[in-house]
Amino acid sequence: MKTRLFGLTLFLSLWLLNACKGQAGSREAAQAKESEVPRVTVTVITPKRQTLTQILPLNTVLKSRVRARVFPDAPAKFLRFTVSEGDTVTKYQVVAELERDIPGLQFQTLKVRAPVNGIVHLYDIGEGTLVAPQVPLLEILQMDTLEFVLHVPETYRNVLKVRESVRLVAEKDTVVARVSLVAPVIDPRTGTQEVRGVVPAHPGLIPGLTVRVLIPVVEKEHALTLPRDAVLGEVSKYVFVVRNGKAWKVPVKTGIETYRDIEILSGIQETDTVVRLGASSLKDGQPVKITKL
Repeated sequence: MKTRLFGLTLFLSLWLLNACKGQAGSREAAQAKESEVPRVTVTVITPKRQTLTQILPLNTVLKSRVRARVFPDAPAKFLRFTVSEGDTVTKYQVVAELERDIPGLQFQTLKVRAPVNGIVHLYDIGEGTLVAPQVPLLEILQMDTLEFVLHVPETYRNVLKVRESVRLVAEKDTVVARVSLVAPVIDPRTGTQEVRGVVPAHPGLIPGLTVRVLIPVVEKEHALTLPRDAVLGEVSKYVFVVRNGKAWKVPVKTGIETYRDIEILSGIQETDTVVRLGASSLKDGQPVKITKL
């Protein structure tokens, strides 16, 4: 009886020993297999709180608020312009010459003078063309009286107020302009509200220049934000959060967006480590190697 009991005990001991070795071997194999998975190098960032302003960008063309059209005083033949396109002229300066052909009288040269100071914009008129008092010869634009005209979508009606400031971007220049008029009605043909603004004099700004007006739509303080390149997805947004050396895909709900940052409403915390660069090549649970920007 004792011999049988001893044999059974020995058998169970050997079986347990082999089972433990098998489990240890399985764990080692799993660890070895995991170590074979390549680690993707990523840069990370932690969310931060800041004041976030959503911007509505609208393009428009600058115009001169003071545009003096110059007309001949009487019917005549056009001879020549005495100024060139873009020249600066002063009030009463001669800008064109005409010729009157009156039967019984000698040819008379009529001098056309500028009514105001400004920059010349010439019309295309050929020599010998018959001109009349109803047809302008040229325009004189005053460069220190520029304005913009916007057609703001109905969705954003009344966002801008008279005397409110907006940023205006033209190539590499950024200036602050001021709203001078907000139409009290919506144009039923376009579904937009007209807004006009006064633009300060600036060396890089001229009539006809296309500029972008940046309109602040919504502002939120203490918003939890991430850089735009850290948030992936077109419709369903998500980020990759690094935990214990691995990147995990986490859905997030977003709010206000700017050209640089996105507000995060839910899904992550301020203490989370979020992948910023390298996220597009990651899979859920991917081992990662963190590097600094």
